[in-house]
Amino acid sequence: MEVEVGNIRTASLEEIVRESEVLSRLRHSRRFKGPCGQCRYNMLCGGCRAKAYISGDLEGSDPTCLLYMQTWSREEGKN
Repeated sequence: MEVEVGNIRTASLEEIVRESEVLSRLRHSRRFKGPCGQCRYNMLCGGCRAKAYISGDLEGSDPTCLLYMQTWSREEGKN
């Protein structure tokens, strides 16, 4: 699973960073799916994108987030 953001041979790094659709999506962390998109610390953290990516969705939630796991554990205890 590869993510291409641009070609440094045909565009400057500045152009790639500014114009890449993938990087643009990653700059807007409020649009992330699941808990990372709704978290109150979203603008400071946003979750680990590498861990989300390995879990199958670059814009998904960080599966190792301690805040998310604590919330999930509390919810499990209510059942």
